[in-house]
Amino acid sequence: MQPAGQALASWVEQPKLSVNNKDRQWWVWLPEGYDPKRAYPVVFTFHGCGSSDNFIPMQKASGKDAIVVRGTGITGNCWTYGATGDDVKFFDAMLADLSAKRCVDTSRIFTTGYSSGSWLVNTLNCERGDKLRASGSVSGGVAINTTNCKGKYARLFIHDDTDTTNKFAENGNKAELARIVKANHCSDSAPVAEDPAPCARYQGCDAGYPVLMCLTTGKGHDRQDTLAQSAFWKLFSSL
Repeated sequence: MQPAGQALASWVEQPKLSVNNKDRQWWVWLPEGYDPKRAYPVVFTFHGCGSSDNFIPMQKASGKDAIVVRGTGITGNCWTYGATGDDVKFFDAMLADLSAKRCVDTSRIFTTGYSSGSWLVNTLNCERGDKLRASGSVSGGVAINTTNCKGKYARLFIHDDTDTTNKFAENGNKAELARIVKANHCSDSAPVAEDPAPCARYQGCDAGYPVLMCLTTGKGHDRQDTLAQSAFWKLFSSL
């Protein structure tokens, strides 16, 4: 594996990747003290619509213990969600390039997203679930048929009950939560509260595949960075 070859603890744009004959922009954050002989988990953070800077800053939570990756959506600064769409292939290309150039723990690939990025996370959970260890999302929904999803992974949802942009019960996240609770063989009993509040963990899930729901109130369609960073990294670092 290569030595760092780039500034550490900062976002560094990478050479563009060609996906379906379109040049795609992406960045990599190598942690402070990056060791090319240490296999690092990777956290992808997918932005919400409007700007590629509208992402959950997971590097603030992961510190010295993960490589963090972000890119730019192809559709008007949003992402595409089709099972065979450009952005599923873009994820593949970023992961392949990073794995070839950096020391990556391929058994600990994580995805996070906000709003449009959460729709992409749900797409990747189904289409690339066999490559993922866990995912976390804020708001979002589901845009694809999820009857033949691949793989198995831990999952954490953050959604606000006053979010009218992506309604929890109407845009598919409620159904996606139920699907993963069933797939991970969690019990039907009510989830148990744990820190950070207001998160709650479903009981009886398969070992190593927890499912958590953080149902907030009064936040609307906010990105909820502080909660998201701490909740997501608490889950990821436990796996």
